[in-house]
Parts: sequence; structure tokens; C-alpha cells
Amino acid sequence: MRNSDIVQSWLSSLPPIEANKQDTPYPIKRSRAFVSPPISMDRQRSPSKRRRGDGDDTDMAGHEYPREDATPRPPRSTRLTDALPSIASSYRTGSSRSSSPRKQLFGLSNLPEGQGGAEVCTLDIEDERMPAELVDLLLRLEKQAPILDQQMRTEFEGHYRATRAAQRWMDPNLYGEERGNIGPTPSPDFVDDIVQQARECDRFLLDEGAWSHMVYYPLLRCIFNSRRRANMDELVVVPCSSASIDPRYRMAAAPFKKVDFAIAYTPRDASASNHLRLLMQADPAPDPSLNHTSYLGLCGRPIALSVEVKRTTDSTDTAKLQLLTWLGSQWKKLDELFPPPSSQSSSSKQPAYILSLLIQGHDWSLVASSRDSDTKRVLLWHKFPIGDTQTALGVYKIVQKVQELAQIALVPYCQMFQPVGHGQDINLLEA
Repeated sequence: MRNSDIVQSWLSSLPPIEANKQDTPYPIKRSRAFVSPPISMDRQRSPSKRRRGDGDDTDMAGHEYPREDATPRPPRSTRLTDALPSIASSYRTGSSRSSSPRKQLFGLSNLPEGQGGAEVCTLDIEDERMPAELVDLLLRLEKQAPILDQQMRTEFEGHYRATRAAQRWMDPNLYGEERGNIGPTPSPDFVDDIVQQARECDRFLLDEGAWSHMVYYPLLRCIFNSRRRANMDELVVVPCSSASIDPRYRMAAAPFKKVDFAIAYTPRDASASNHLRLLMQADPAPDPSLNHTSYLGLCGRPIALSVEVKRTTDSTDTAKLQLLTWLGSQWKKLDELFPPPSSQSSSSKQPAYILSLLIQGHDWSLVASSRDSDTKRVLLWHKFPIGDTQTALGVYKIVQKVQELAQIALVPYCQMFQPVGHGQDINLLEA
């Protein structure tokens, strides 16, 4: 038989093409096998295997095509067990790259003495590592003191007369003439609004950004602006949630952390402002700053008090780690600005402690930092409650304690940054 007859016979044996078959919907070009005659005409051609169809829906290369008369079926999905190993391995990889705040605190507390280290301590005045100056501050804050100005007693009693708490505002121990010495007392209308805003944030589970805008910043601004207007200090509230720690001042093995607000020293006096400018220009860094951050709002204004904000449900360990890291970096900057004395007989201009506020939902607390006199480890003293925003009386306690704190601790702290002979040269808590 001739070759042409063999080819013609083989082509005749192929099944006919269905009339209703549509072109494949796939736009990708398919590779096809070359057509070749069978080795022997006597060997029967075995039928191709069919998958999930009643007719022949494959080409010669084994590709499947959809059929119009085939039963519709859902697409095959990847089995969950096939994906689990990669998900688990990815999770393990992420976990190994970052540890929990508690583990990081543990790591900082166990660093060798030569590498610095830091530790969170219970605020216990019997702890011998606590500086005597900090003990004096805490004892003064514990003393019973009037939280409302005596001259406003009639206003308070009239404002709250129709409330269930009316009897509370008639307590004579709440009022005192000496209350005005630490700053003005806010009006009842302002405090009621703060309480209402705080309750709204709590009720609707708002995030810490909402708390900051609606409650914390207005209250902090009221506290310090009222003292500034009364010429009692030169402190201002600076929102700084994006202020990062300068890598030069980060503690060994500590993460980079931030705080939400800073109470900064901003003098009005020209000579004091020029002194700060000269002090900042002495910094050899490309972005000179008086603080441990190059944040523009704080470069030329020393931080006197840091404020960290958390929701009530947020981790306390996270807040501790943030303040420990932030205040530890502030200590390193103070060492650069005011080098420690070479001998014990020399006087030091450095403070005995640094202060901060920790706000968790409604609750406000004082947190302090000092350094161990022997090992120079950074210690975080946590914490001293000062008030809450659940009630108007709780807000007035916050105002009174923070104003007292500014009077006896923050103002003396700022004197470190004043030129020699400017104001009174007093140490912390000697005022």
C-alpha cells in the first residue's frame, strides 16, 4: 500500500468533529502533538479516557475542554490541609522575629551589668534603690490637700444641687484657700463635658486616638495653659505620637518606642530662649535636638513630662515597655547635655528622676524613672494613681495632682535648661 493511501486511511478512521462544539474559551495558545500514522494498521486504537463527561472532551494532547451538554460542576478547590503547612510555617517565622512585650522586659532586666539594662519596679518607697527625692515627692502627693478653690464653693454647690451627688460637693474638706497657689480650678461646665466625652469613648469602644482628641488633649491643655496664663510656669502640651527615638540614644537591646504627648518647656524670656538655641546648636548631629528625638515640634523644647496613652483593655506590659524605652533614651540624652561629674565631690546638674503619666482609659497614674546609683540601670517605678475621668470629682483630682506635680517637680526640672543666674537655682523638691 502506498504511503498516501495509508495516511488517507488513518485520517478516515478519526471520529467526526461535533457540529455543536464551540471553540475553547481559553485565550492561551495550546501545544499540540504532531500527527503521525500508527505503527501498524492491524492494532486497534484504544479510546481515550474521559473525565466527568458523556462525550469525548479531550484533544489528542490530553487537554480537557468544557462541554455545553455536560453537567455543570463547581470548580475544584484547594484542600485546606494542603495550605496549612505554609500558613503554620509563616506564623512561626513571624513569631521568631518579634517577641512579646513581657519577654522583651525580661530580656532588658537580665542584661549583664556592663551592657546597661533596665527594670520595671513596684512603686515602693521602702525600696532602697528609689532616690530620696522621689520618695519625698510621693509623700507630698499622698498628703490630703483641697482639690477645689474656696472662692468657687458657691458655684460648685449650685451647679450640682440638682444631682444625686449634691451632698458630695458640700464637704468642706474639698475646698481651700491655698488651692489657688498651684493653678486655677476649671469650671464645672468644662469638667462635665470631659466626663461626658470620656463616657462616650468608653461606651462605644473608641480607639486611643479618639480618647486623645476628645478627652486627654483638652484636659491636659486646660491644666497647663491655665498655669501658663497665670505666669506659674512655661510648659505647653505637644502631641507627638509620631516622634521616634534617635538611634544614638536607644538603650541596648531595647525596641524603638513612642509616646503620645510631651509637656515641653517653652520659655517666653529672650535670654532663656537664646540659651536653649545655643544648647541645641552644640549637638553635632545633622538634626540637632535638645531631646532624644529629632521630632521638629520638640527639637528646641526640652521634655519635662511624657504622657503615654492606652485603652483600658490594652496590655499593661506594652505600656511599661514603651515608657521604659522612652525614658531610658531620655536619660542618655541628659548624659550628653549634662555630663555626670567625674568625682563624687562634684555637684551634678542632672535630676534624680524623670516623670511621666500613664493614662489607661479613665485611669490616670504617675510613673517615674530613676537610675540605680551603683549599676546605673534604668528603673521604672510603676505606678501612683492620681485620678480618673469617670466622675467630675475624679477629674478635679487629676487637675489638682498634675498642677501640684508641675509646681513642685516640673518647674525645678526646667531650671536645668536655663542660663546661669536666670531665676532661682533650686533642686527638685526644695521649693
